[in-house]
Amino acid sequence: MTTATSTQNKDDAKKFANLIGPMDPKLDREVRELLVTARIGMLLKTSFFGNLATRLKLVNADEWCPTAATDGRNFYYNSRFIKMLSTKELEFLFGHEVLHCVYDHFGRRGDRDPQLWNIANDYCVNADLKKHRVGDFITCVPCLYDSKYEGMSSEEVYDDLYENAEKMAQTRGSARKAAREGRSAEADKFNEEVVVNLDGARRQMSALTRQIRAIEVDPTMKGEDKRKQMMELVRQQVAVAKGANELYRNGAKALQEKRSGSLDPSMDVP
Repeated sequence: MTTATSTQNKDDAKKFANLIGPMDPKLDREVRELLVTARIGMLLKTSFFGNLATRLKLVNADEWCPTAATDGRNFYYNSRFIKMLSTKELEFLFGHEVLHCVYDHFGRRGDRDPQLWNIANDYCVNADLKKHRVGDFITCVPCLYDSKYEGMSSEEVYDDLYENAEKMAQTRGSARKAAREGRSAEADKFNEEVVVNLDGARRQMSALTRQIRAIEVDPTMKGEDKRKQMMELVRQQVAVAKGANELYRNGAKALQEKRSGSLDPSMDVP
């Protein structure tokens, strides 16, 4: 990944790592009032989402969750994270977790990669929330959104993301072909830099996946320690995936401009 992206990810990791810790009862009472207020607002403005949001039990998860999560029955939240959000952003957050339940994202995964599946789900959920004007996109963390995924199922988005990963690999072949054909040294260097960074991102994703699977089957790890370690690895994978996706989109577009349309026509730039 580029130096700028790596630095940003490290800053984000440090920021959210500091959110995890013992629960502060006073802060938690304040946060629960904010959450209840947001749900009331949803009942008045978007009753479908508000009604479902009230069915999720509010559970403090300061000791293991850096943001928010759901298991279909509970709304897990980090009180320090919630304090960072506006009322409209809280409505968006509730809507986000509600739609994961509505669309049964937990039961539809099958044998797909868990992290890529979760990213595909987020694209679908966020597109629907934007369409129905539920709250405001959260600004303190990146929200996955692309208009091309509007109206698509999670399965379709997953397949598209998987194909994009294949295109990343094809970029490497394009770089070598460009060198053989004697294209500009500046464009070749730029292309190789993109390829190396994407290869690194893929290796990071694979390594993190292996770590997650090792923890899942480790009989010596139980309870909150196991949950916390898995959540941290998942957060790292999402950060890597977001960075790789942004790098691919921006890098391919910039490379196309540098080469004045001389990219292989089979390479789609989203």
